[in-house]
Amino acid sequence: MKRPPTLTPEQRAAGRQAALRSRAIRSEVKERLKSGHLTLAELVQMARTTSPHGDAVSKLRVDEVLLSLPRVGPVLADRILVSADVIGARRISALGHHQVARLLAEVTE
Repeated sequence: MKRPPTLTPEQRAAGRQAALRSRAIRSEVKERLKSGHLTLAELVQMARTTSPHGDAVSKLRVDEVLLSLPRVGPVLADRILVSADVIGARRISALGHHQVARLLAEVTE
C-alpha cells in the first residue's frame, strides 16, 4: 500500500490556506450566481481560464452550479440535467463543448 507523502508543518499550513482560498472563491461565485451578477456562460468561461479563480471554479459540480442559479430548485435542476443529458456530479471543467451548449440552452429557456 502506497503511503501519502510526508509533509512539513509549513507545507500543511500552505495547503490549508490554499484550500480555504479555493472554498472562499467557490462560495463567492455561487453567491454572485444567485444574485444574478454572474451568468452561467460567464462562469463556464471563467472555469476555462488558468487563473486561480478559474482553477477553483472549474472544480464546482454542475448540480451545485444549477442550484445556485436564481429560481432553480432541486426539481428544475434535475429536469435541466436530464434535458441537457449531463450528469450532475460532473465538474464544470469536465464538460465538453456540446454539453455546455445544451446546458446553456436549457438554462436560458
